[in-house]
Amino acid sequence: MFQGDLGMQLPLHVLNRYRLPQVVELVEHAWKSLRDFNFVRVWVNDNLEYRNIFVSAAAIASRVPVTLGTAVTLPYARNPVDMAGGFAALSELTAGKEISLGLGTGTRSILGEQVEMIKPVAMVSESLTCFRKLFAGEEVRRDEIPTLAEFFHLKSASYRLRFPTSAPIHLYYGGFGSPGPRLTRVVGELADGALRGSRLSRTIDESMAIFDGFERARAQSGQRKPLLKAMIVNASLSEDGPAARSHAKRFASHVLCDEPDAILEKRGIDLARLKPLREAFKNNKGVDFGATLVPDDLIDQVVIAGAPQECLGKISELFELAKRREFNQVIIGVPLGPNLKEVVDVWAKKILPALK
Repeated sequence: MFQGDLGMQLPLHVLNRYRLPQVVELVEHAWKSLRDFNFVRVWVNDNLEYRNIFVSAAAIASRVPVTLGTAVTLPYARNPVDMAGGFAALSELTAGKEISLGLGTGTRSILGEQVEMIKPVAMVSESLTCFRKLFAGEEVRRDEIPTLAEFFHLKSASYRLRFPTSAPIHLYYGGFGSPGPRLTRVVGELADGALRGSRLSRTIDESMAIFDGFERARAQSGQRKPLLKAMIVNASLSEDGPAARSHAKRFASHVLCDEPDAILEKRGIDLARLKPLREAFKNNKGVDFGATLVPDDLIDQVVIAGAPQECLGKISELFELAKRREFNQVIIGVPLGPNLKEVVDVWAKKILPALK
């Protein structure tokens, strides 16, 4: 059995049907139901047009003693000094518990139609540099973050936080796809850890091989601290198997639009079938409308979905992989399922006990 920490990802755009007080209540339910399985962390995410990541995380921190993380927050959504101030302020609410700042460029199908996603590697690299310095109480110069400075019209010669952080803030990379050599080197050198989802994996090892590159880059950089590794188990579960599969379409809709054509074709997916879906996202229709355009037979190409007994084997393989590769954490991830309270109960009563 995997012995690391257990977390849960609460994607605010997927859970848009819940009001924020309901989300907090669901976290409380998860805390009570999953504590025996070393459940310690909740990850929320960042999307324009949906609930603010800092307000949501602060609401959770005020009620439930979990460790907070972001999977992920976006360098294009707000300027880096403001973002650093938000996380530093959030650290004052965590009673000294660390915060995991997961950083990625965001989904091309959603954010890519809302902002100009310029120089993604530079945006990630400069954000990591900026956050590391600001959280350490150091000054970051404008000429160290030229891409960010231009994007957000930052004109001061330097910036620093005018108050200290109250808890450690660990920096994770949480992007999708296969990073190239430059981004792999950046993550290995500058990040404390990395997140990886199980989505769209032909084999369980295929998706997680990304960590080999990060760890090689880390060793070459002279970094002595081990890379923190977290696996996101992308699954939609319900005792009502068809409902779980239907719910998975919301997540599958933007995955099928985000991934490069070469990856999809390698999986045997006919790109012509995705044309209406991609057109919908291009016109900023969102995941609710996009879900209606996902063909039923493509669900299993993207995500684990169905009744618990149908999905247990695949989930067990992922936990075994996490154990074998010495991951620090497994995260119960998006799309979760059609009823979040039931999702927690299914994991607590049907999935996790069977993995022991």
